[in-house]
Amino acid sequence: MSTYRACWNAVAGVLMAVGLAFALAGLGPAEVVALALPLAGIAGLYAYLYAPEGGGGVGHITAWAVRVGLGAPAAVGLMAPLGPASLIPFAIFLCGAPPLVAWLRQRYGEPARSWVSRPSVAARISDHDLALAWQSSYVALQTTTDVATKARIVQMRTVLLDELERRSAPSWRTRRWVASPDQLYEARTRP
Repeated sequence: MSTYRACWNAVAGVLMAVGLAFALAGLGPAEVVALALPLAGIAGLYAYLYAPEGGGGVGHITAWAVRVGLGAPAAVGLMAPLGPASLIPFAIFLCGAPPLVAWLRQRYGEPARSWVSRPSVAARISDHDLALAWQSSYVALQTTTDVATKARIVQMRTVLLDELERRSAPSWRTRRWVASPDQLYEARTRP
């Protein structure tokens, strides 16, 4: 995916440079700035309002403002000499954007288990921390009211439960320490 992302970004950069050159030549600098500034402001506002948890911030907002602020005049510059027929390849190019492709792959593509496996966070932590994570995720699930946050906690609990089952092979052990995770820690630390 990183090679695809690099190629897509390179093509997007070239198209943006060509489009901005056409826009500056056809519209003029004042019109390009008049188009870019309000759209950059709107994009920055949306990026602020809909920022992912923990992924927002000044860098995220600025990146979206620059993308839309420069992308809109570039799109106008590219469409001016090519006409309305340029909308079809332009739309196809935008549908191939790496974030959209990654989302489609995750949603409709091959199951996550067939992707290249990488040890999960749960597999890299100690037994004691795993037990504490299981307990704290239960408390977090009970105290949150946001549906999206609950869904993320449930996904994390699924990963934790899979790791807990992997570490204690017999299923009777799993049932026993799910009620009290300290039993897993104590059982694995006994000599």
